Amino acid sequence: MYPIAPGGAKLLLISPPDHEHREWRGTQPLGIAYLAGYLRQHGARADLLDGNWGDHPLPLDEIVAYALAGEYETVGISLLTATIPTARALSQRLKAQRPRLQIIWGGYHPTFAPYESLNDFPEIDIVVRGEGEATLLELLQAQQSGRPLAEVAGLGYREGKRIKLTPARPLLQNLDEIPFPARDLLPPVSSYPGFMDTVDQKPRIKASLISSRGCPFHCHFCSIITFYAASPGKSWRGRSVANVVDEMEQLARQGGVSHFEFQDDNFFVQPKRALEIAEALRARGVDFTFAFLTRADQIVKGEKYFPAFRQAGLRYVGAGLESGSQGSLDRLNKETTVEENSRALGILWGNDVAAQVDFIMFEPNTTIEDLEQNLDFIESHGLFGYFPPIILSTLALFPGTRSREEAEAAGIAFGSVHESLPYHFQNQDAAQVKVLLDQTMAIFGAAWYELVIDLQDELARREAELARANGQAASFLPLVRELKLEYSGLASLPYLLLKRLLRAGRQAGFQALEVTTLIRPTLYEFDLARTRVASVRARLSALTSP
Repeated sequence: MYPIAPGGAKLLLISPPDHEHREWRGTQPLGIAYLAGYLRQHGARADLLDGNWGDHPLPLDEIVAYALAGEYETVGISLLTATIPTARALSQRLKAQRPRLQIIWGGYHPTFAPYESLNDFPEIDIVVRGEGEATLLELLQAQQSGRPLAEVAGLGYREGKRIKLTPARPLLQNLDEIPFPARDLLPPVSSYPGFMDTVDQKPRIKASLISSRGCPFHCHFCSIITFYAASPGKSWRGRSVANVVDEMEQLARQGGVSHFEFQDDNFFVQPKRALEIAEALRARGVDFTFAFLTRADQIVKGEKYFPAFRQAGLRYVGAGLESGSQGSLDRLNKETTVEENSRALGILWGNDVAAQVDFIMFEPNTTIEDLEQNLDFIESHGLFGYFPPIILSTLALFPGTRSREEAEAAGIAFGSVHESLPYHFQNQDAAQVKVLLDQTMAIFGAAWYELVIDLQDELARREAELARANGQAASFLPLVRELKLEYSGLASLPYLLLKRLLRAGRQAGFQALEVTTLIRPTLYEFDLARTRVASVRARLSALTSP
């Protein structure tokens, strides 16, 4: 059950359940928290509900009951294209039970498709486009005073049977004017998944924060540039170092937070500023670790900063490599090189900083040569067996992206604006590889994924036991090492499958390949691995059971 009761506000802001991106939803939703903080600063109130709190997304029944119990006049839902089905089902159910309830949508999707959202979904009353703080406040003030909505920038709404879009609201350039997110209206950070610091061998309470907004680059697959380009003003804006560090110190002192994940669209636009943030917090006597997201070329350009970053507590970097094929990087307008990707990994690993790799194995124009180059890059850089498996990642064509526009213009993508557009591959051999890879993973992938996750958890637990034993665990250390080897082998299975597909296709022709001839050796290897894992676990349990 959700741990916070309705607080008596007239407005409820919801981050809807997201079943597709659980891996990065395990933290407080800062979007709605920023909105509530901004409203509170200006004398307005909002309650917040995180539909992704807990081990599983909240059931719609529970969210609907919460909203009805609060007797709200307005419900605002912040959404991406991926959460449209849930957001729409929630909106329909609320409207059916309380027809006079005002429902507002905001976020990326309503910004890219405001007219279509209002035209296709009658349960929505208003959409907020672009950054929402000032627009939502002015909307509420206008409705309270009777001022026409046409005077509020950044809206979409209905006027009779017509849909009206007001001019875009300029981006707020001084982010220090925005108050800290209203985290007190959400479940405490300690109730969300934490971070296991394998360097210091201790768990840490984790919090996400945003030190800047926007990104100055122009990747064709990314919707960030389009989102900010929809509003006048400079796209990338950074908070002052003092403002960011004040928030971090508050989280550390009041919430016990000691690991910070920067969710900036691109944290490393100004490397010197990024380092100043970490060093300023360290100077205040706060014990912490941190992580951030950036691009390969920026890691290379900021190489000299990484020894200091590591000393300041940097544990990992989300590195947007995207491909080991220069052709694919160029088509995606990544404006980076394979060599920069390679150097970026070397810089991180050379400074004992882990890399969380973003990769796009399949995109509309992928060729067999691209796949082979990707696999060579993955294998030569020690990413063979990287989990979750980046070889299964396929470019999603979201509204507002140049890649989507190009696919539609080429006649290979068709569908609704309210979905990640399905598409046909231009290269039929690459298409066949993707089909066979998906078909094979559909047969054993769920059991494989569950086992690998289970092994991850057990290895973390066993390594913590080894750390607590202070070297007195020699009896089961070899078995933990054996379990690690089995984990590596299991995690590598999809990579081996792709390698096998490419080799067989080159020999017999890709169109002649059939899933039945490929699944047998993969299932055989999986069954053998499961048997070996069960054996190691049994021996470990026998040694460590009281």
